[in-house]
Amino acid sequence: MKAYPDPRVEAYTREVGVHNVLEMSRFLRILGPQIIQCTLSLDDVTVSFIFKTTKSKVEYIRVIDGRQNNSTINFEIDLKSMSEQNQKTTINTIKRSITMIMQEGNIKRLWNTFRLFVAIGSELLTWKLRRNS
Repeated sequence: MKAYPDPRVEAYTREVGVHNVLEMSRFLRILGPQIIQCTLSLDDVTVSFIFKTTKSKVEYIRVIDGRQNNSTINFEIDLKSMSEQNQKTTINTIKRSITMIMQEGNIKRLWNTFRLFVAIGSELLTWKLRRNS
């Protein structure tokens, strides 16, 4: 199995602007300028989704083979371990994710990840409040 990242994804997201399609102004204000890397691995294949943001827009989404070095927030997901028959509970998955983030040892990276979770939390809370009104 081989992944083929498409450079057209970046060109398209730069042109259209994800922030123009989805209302995410509050989310981006909280998150601020970041380069978020979400890496998916399966056996010997590794693909990363790179999201570059500012306080007001998503500059681009890039899909690449492997990893990029200049990210401010990293998530690594091993798809094989997630799909095994002996699946972990949601709590164990969260614990493993927090441990992975804490092991990075970089306080700035930890702060950036915290900002991402606060931004996600604020959007979920707003959605929930709107839904209940």
